[in-house]
Amino acid sequence: MLLNYIKIAFRNILREKTYTTINVLGLAIGIAASIVILMHIQNETGYESHFKDSDRIHRVGVGFMNLGKFANAPEHLKDVLDESGSGFEMSTRIRRASDLRVFNNNSLFIQPIVFRVDSNYFHLFSHHFVEGDYTTALSEPGSVVLSLESARKIFGSEDALGRTLLVGKEREAFIVRGVVDQRYDKTQLTSDIWLPIYSELRGSTSWTSASFYTYFKAEEGQTNENIDAYFERLRKEVVFPSSNTTQSFEEWKDGESAFRFYITPIEDIHFSSELSFELAAGGNMNVIYIYSIVALLILFIAAINFINLTTARSARRAREVGIRKTFGTSKSMLIQQFLFESVALSLISMIFSFGLVEVFLVVFENLTGSVLIGLGSRMPIVLYTIGVSVLVGVLSGIYPSFYLTSFKPADVLKSKGVRGGSITSRNILVAFQFTISIVLIISSLFIYNQLDYLKNKDLGFNDEHVVVVSNLSELDQNQDVFKQTLDDKSYVENSSVVTRLPAGNTMLITSFQAKYMEESKNLNVFSGDHQLVST
Repeated sequence: MLLNYIKIAFRNILREKTYTTINVLGLAIGIAASIVILMHIQNETGYESHFKDSDRIHRVGVGFMNLGKFANAPEHLKDVLDESGSGFEMSTRIRRASDLRVFNNNSLFIQPIVFRVDSNYFHLFSHHFVEGDYTTALSEPGSVVLSLESARKIFGSEDALGRTLLVGKEREAFIVRGVVDQRYDKTQLTSDIWLPIYSELRGSTSWTSASFYTYFKAEEGQTNENIDAYFERLRKEVVFPSSNTTQSFEEWKDGESAFRFYITPIEDIHFSSELSFELAAGGNMNVIYIYSIVALLILFIAAINFINLTTARSARRAREVGIRKTFGTSKSMLIQQFLFESVALSLISMIFSFGLVEVFLVVFENLTGSVLIGLGSRMPIVLYTIGVSVLVGVLSGIYPSFYLTSFKPADVLKSKGVRGGSITSRNILVAFQFTISIVLIISSLFIYNQLDYLKNKDLGFNDEHVVVVSNLSELDQNQDVFKQTLDDKSYVENSSVVTRLPAGNTMLITSFQAKYMEESKNLNVFSGDHQLVST
């Protein structure tokens, strides 16, 4: 019986090639677009979850002197956590840098993102090593770990493990002890190179100098309440006594000069953090909700189109139903046949959609720069797609299977046929389809205008033809010579040497108090020469 259903189904599909092509491609494109959006949503909501015991990993941010909330923390906080032994399995630090010079056989390679880390960094964060072992990667001085992309740029197809690199202006020798593949990881902890942190440590015990990202893994069974209580005790018993204030703790803890800890579970950082100086830009859960709605609306449009085409075509099957019932085919068999044909066509669309997904992924990656893993490792999405395809097939087959099979054979054969479905229901579906399309078009135009506004917003200064030359400190005593050389060029109108940029990830604070001021004010400082403003 099943074989007979298959023969009849494919005979009808092949007989109406134009109808089949339009119906299959329409649904396939809709499913494929929805799948890519769902894959992106799955990636965005899965930040940091690939790390082992990610539910127990937290980051410590701080705030002080009413300057804001920072994702960084003081240098010696790790030592304090390690010495306390109060519910913490381990802690580690990151010091971020950029544009590090690396030499291999006198060839220069710039590493855009640099992490200086403690030796136990890879014990806490379970990155995927394709060369080397995380347990020994940074256990010895002079060790370095590369990202897979950096290793390929520097060494090509050769193994990087055990090779020697010269790093920085001093060309200090480091031995490659590991290569990490982060291509498919959704994490803020993405780097091109990992180096030991010891050269960055100054032995500072100041609580108001925050330049290290500090993470810890809580012991099993520790609750967020216990963790918050520990840091509040630390604030009261350690930080407050060092604040040199005449206030009581109760007066100080909520005042402008108070020091505060901000503890964030690592899985919440991407969407929930409100701290400054994050390692990477965060996400917006409202955008995820919008993506989800768009994916559903696209799928609805495709499904409605599929259902309408199927029901409209069903009128041409009325005589076939009459003849088959005349020859003794039961109503239940006809219902099964129509449902099988509809579901089969929907599943064919699904198969085509899987192929289109691979094409759409290439377009998506070119537009966004974000790499998405293919469907091979996304079984929940595959199962979801199969379920949706079967549901669409059943819904589109309900009308012909139940409506057409309800007619008496004699009535169908004497007449010129029956109408292709309820005009009212089909009109409602078409109206709904057009409404969704119009909403999506208007929303797209609105978003385009918003992005155009952001792109062309007045920044308060003219950024046309302004070029930033980074790492001027590498020139040491030759900075003035370099600047003078620039000023002598006919194509240079102005130049200025500055310590930091407004859009940078550093902060320099100084305290200012004039004679007439009762209290000092903290100022965010940008240092530069006399041409800074004009430039």
